[in-house]
Amino acid sequence: MKKTRGIEHKRLLSIANNYKFSQQRIKDIKRKTPLSDSQKAILNLYENYVKHIETVLGEFNLLDQCILDREYFAPFPKGWWMEVYPRSTFYRLRLGASRKFLELFK
Repeated sequence: MKKTRGIEHKRLLSIANNYKFSQQRIKDIKRKTPLSDSQKAILNLYENYVKHIETVLGEFNLLDQCILDREYFAPFPKGWWMEVYPRSTFYRLRLGASRKFLELFK
């Protein structure tokens, strides 16, 4: 039976997907001119979400930022870490960074 990943990983995947979606929606909305008041309000919500995530990521050291970015927020291929870290080290680092991110993200 395949082991499932922890809840931290799944929550961060969801946040990262929302982040990517928000970035795309910002681009789509900004293409339209002029913007209605409701479009401006929606754009503001998406921009605040993206800014909040980027602020939280700014609280991390470079190693944790790299792991979070490559694992969740940037399109790196699965297993990108295999040539850099042993499996146990990577999962330990990812878990620590994930827990800290989720705590700061509240």
